[in-house]
Amino acid sequence: MLVNYLNLENEKIEEKQIDVKLEGLQDLLLLNKPFCLNLENNTDFNIFNLEEITEQNLNKQLSEFNNNRPNIIYLNDVVNFEDDYDVIVPFCKKNNVKLIVKAGYSLNEMGECDKVFGKTPIDLLEEFGVLDLEPIILSGARLEKEDLEKLSYYNATICLDVSNDLLAGNGVAPITTMQQKCLNIMLNVRNDVFEEIRLIYLLSAGIYNCNQSYANVLKMAFLNGYKAFGLQANESVLVSGVKPDYLKNLVLNCNKNMVVNTK
Repeated sequence: MLVNYLNLENEKIEEKQIDVKLEGLQDLLLLNKPFCLNLENNTDFNIFNLEEITEQNLNKQLSEFNNNRPNIIYLNDVVNFEDDYDVIVPFCKKNNVKLIVKAGYSLNEMGECDKVFGKTPIDLLEEFGVLDLEPIILSGARLEKEDLEKLSYYNATICLDVSNDLLAGNGVAPITTMQQKCLNIMLNVRNDVFEEIRLIYLLSAGIYNCNQSYANVLKMAFLNGYKAFGLQANESVLVSGVKPDYLKNLVLNCNKNMVVNTK
C-alpha cells in the first residue's frame, strides 16, 4: 500500500510503501511513532527505583532490565537528591543511563533552592556535575533566560510538561525563548499527544504572541525525543483524515482516535 509519509527532517511529504492493507480510511499520512515521556503511565522505559541509592542497588536493577528499552533515572526535585549525586552521576556516565530531572517547575522550588543554596536549580545541577551528562530537564516552567543559556551550552534537552504545569498552577514554560536558545525540546504527554501539540501551539500564540511553526511543534513529539536518547525511529503510525494542508491539520485538528497503529 502506497501512502504519504511526513519527513520532519526536511519537512517534506514523501511517498512510502507499507505492508498494511486498510479499507474505508481516507487521507492517510504516515508518521514516526511519537517519542514522548509519560512517566505516570510508562511502558517504554526502564525506570530505576530510587528508594535505596547505592551503586550496588543500581547495578542490580540494571542487570534485570529489558535491554530493548532506554534506561532512565528520574529525579523529581533537584534538592531532594543533594546527598546522592556522587553516586548517581558517575553511574549514569558509566552505564549510559539518561538522567531526567524535574527542575525550574515552580516559584516555590526556585525560591527554596535560592534560600538554601543561593543558586538556581540549574546552577546547582551544574555544581553537582549533572549538566555534563546532557540531561533532560522536565518542565522548566519558571526557568530564566540565564538558566536556558546554560542548558543550551551543555546540550541539555527540555521536556515540556505543559498540561501538568497548568494543572498545578505553575504557569507556562518560556517555549519561544527555549527555541531561540536552540534547545532540543521534547514532550511529556498525559493522555493525547495531539492535545499537547495543539496546546503548545495555542499557548505560544496566545501568551508569547509567537507564530509558532507547525513543523517545530510536531518535531517536539515525533523527532526530538529520539534525538535526546540518541535513537532512530523504527516504528510508525498512520493518521487518517489528514487533509492536504498536512502540518496545519496535524497540529490543529488531529486526535488520538485518528491514529492507526502500525510497525
